[in-house]
Amino acid sequence: MPYNAAFYAASPLGWTEAQLPDTVQFLVDHIVTITLAIIGIAAVLIWVNSPTPAGLGSAAPSREEWRLPSAIKAATETETEKRVQTLSTRNLWGTVTAAALPEIPHDPAWRIAGVITVGAERQVVLNIENRPVELLKVGGKLPGGSQILSIGNDRLCVLVNGQRRELDIRQR
Repeated sequence: MPYNAAFYAASPLGWTEAQLPDTVQFLVDHIVTITLAIIGIAAVLIWVNSPTPAGLGSAAPSREEWRLPSAIKAATETETEKRVQTLSTRNLWGTVTAAALPEIPHDPAWRIAGVITVGAERQVVLNIENRPVELLKVGGKLPGGSQILSIGNDRLCVLVNGQRRELDIRQR
């Protein structure tokens, strides 16, 4: 700022020429802090002088015992069963027809007894009810009709209804 003698002479606080540049430099260096202090003081004054909103005052404690409104009551087990039955009979989502499930023939009880490795080929050992032990290779079919896709040490990958499934051989 260039020197202006008239500015210093007209200073309302009566600052001397030597004091004014130091004061201005202090204000410039601390403008953010001063501004935040002024805003903080203004916020506190506004908050303290604002009226308390209605309904936020302290309420006197009630001596009345708390209880549920009479319209709301706990449903007994029989009432709940009646409500479920009512919802079931109303058929809220339209007529639902049960899809015809394919008839599943009775399969004899069977279990995977283990895996045998002969050279590079693996075979599954099956124990089937009232039959001798069977050995099945990849491509063979289990008693339920599922095709064997791969045989691992502890897993058997089969094709069931067009979807690949893994069976854990160790699972009991």
